[in-house]
Amino acid sequence: MNATEKLAALKKISSSAADEKRPFSDIDGLLTEETADLIFKTARPAMSLRKLFSRIEPIYRFNFWKRIFQLREHIPAPERFHFWFSCMIDRGGLLVSEPRIIKGREYTVAVAPDPELLWTLPLTDEMLIDNPLVCRTYSEARKPGWEILRYIAGRRAALQKMPERMRQAIADDNAETFMIYRDMSGKNLSYSLLVEIMRKGAAKIFAELVKGGEVFEHVIPPEELCVCCASQLEDAVSIPLLEIVEGKFPGILKNVRDDWGRNPLWYAAANRRTAFFHPFCRLTPFLLKHGCDPENENQLGLSWRRMLTGLSLSQKKRLLRQRHLANCRNGHSPLGTEQPCTALLDESLEPEWLTNLKSS
Repeated sequence: MNATEKLAALKKISSSAADEKRPFSDIDGLLTEETADLIFKTARPAMSLRKLFSRIEPIYRFNFWKRIFQLREHIPAPERFHFWFSCMIDRGGLLVSEPRIIKGREYTVAVAPDPELLWTLPLTDEMLIDNPLVCRTYSEARKPGWEILRYIAGRRAALQKMPERMRQAIADDNAETFMIYRDMSGKNLSYSLLVEIMRKGAAKIFAELVKGGEVFEHVIPPEELCVCCASQLEDAVSIPLLEIVEGKFPGILKNVRDDWGRNPLWYAAANRRTAFFHPFCRLTPFLLKHGCDPENENQLGLSWRRMLTGLSLSQKKRLLRQRHLANCRNGHSPLGTEQPCTALLDESLEPEWLTNLKSS
């Protein structure tokens, strides 16, 4: 089958009934470099990849995204960005369609896939690590680069047992009292204890631990600590802690890279406690001020600046709502107050750092 015949077969699939979902194997040998070139050889594409995507069974969406990213040099930037965004925001679980007979009639129900099936899907492919599920499974599989990547997925931290006065010292950010009761209790510094200190915003205690170097000797390398703060903490907490680490290791923020060459801006973009694109976000301009390069590219060759400026208003709203919901407690979202959706609509609120990125 030549490229023209493959394109005709893809068109037929994309024009099929919307409820007629196909396995990825139906297009696996059809969507190639040659057919991609044919699709986009003229100003008006020969067919819609987005419509083709809608005809694929949901469980195979990861296979489709992987193929698009493999063909990225043959697909126009707007289409690549569309599929990257759909992959990045997807937070649905994996479900498999399975026929069941109920009272003599056949129904299709969704069931969780077995572990063996999970690993046959591209759930640990490095091209898809911007997807939360892939990020988590990649980290769990401990593939190259997992040590830093796990902070996006959420490195596990256990609830700590400690003397009540020591816990109160953390709440009060009293470094002297914390050290006294820690010595008295004989409690070793661990990642879980460090996380509790950071989440409470105990900057003085954190600074004491960083100053002595103990945190780096026994708990976490400084590069990992930078991405941990950038990817997991709200602005009011992450910035003071990052300033402390930068003070200990001048220039570290601009030089941190993961295995794919990504700098802390990408980890801040994955932080659900702040919206990196919001006019009132303080973490993004902080990182830019400290030398993080906005032209830094991810594993797909997409620059962070291109990603940020490529987001449409509707895409920003969607991301922001996700973050508001993720931070909602008792019906109230502090992030919703700090970074409201209405600010996205007011051009007069656009900060200088964002204007400069758009014009560069």
